[in-house]
Amino acid sequence: MRSIAREEVFKYLYSDLFNEESKSFFEALLKNNKLDEGDRQFAKKLLETIKDNFDELMGSLSNLLQNYKIERLYSLDKCALLIGMAEIKYFNDIPTVVSINEVINLVKVYSTEKSIGFVNGVLAEYAKQQGDK
Repeated sequence: MRSIAREEVFKYLYSDLFNEESKSFFEALLKNNKLDEGDRQFAKKLLETIKDNFDELMGSLSNLLQNYKIERLYSLDKCALLIGMAEIKYFNDIPTVVSINEVINLVKVYSTEKSIGFVNGVLAEYAKQQGDK
C-alpha cells in the first residue's frame, strides 16, 4: 500500500534529521510492514527523489514560507512537505490531489491540528506554482 510506503519514508526522513543516515534502518522499516515489491520500490524512489533534489525542494519550501523562517517549521511538517512536494513535482503518475491528501493524512496522525491547514495551504500553493497536474 503506497500510504504505508509514504509513512515509512516520512519516519525515515524524520529520523534522518536527528541521526546519521542508515540504509539498514530504512530497509527494516519497509520490511516490518510487509510491503509488496512495488510499494517498496515506490518508497525507495520517493526517498531517492527527495535526497537527490533536497536543496531545490528546500529552496522552494523556503520561498513558499515567505515571512516565516524555515528553521521555525516543525520537523514533522517539513518531512511531510518534502514528501508532498517531491510527489507533486517528480511523480507525474500521481494526481496532485492524491499526493496532498496522503500527506495531510500523515500530518493528521503525526503533527498538530494547526499543521493540517498550514501544510495543505503550502502544498496547494506549490502545486499551483508547478502548474498543477
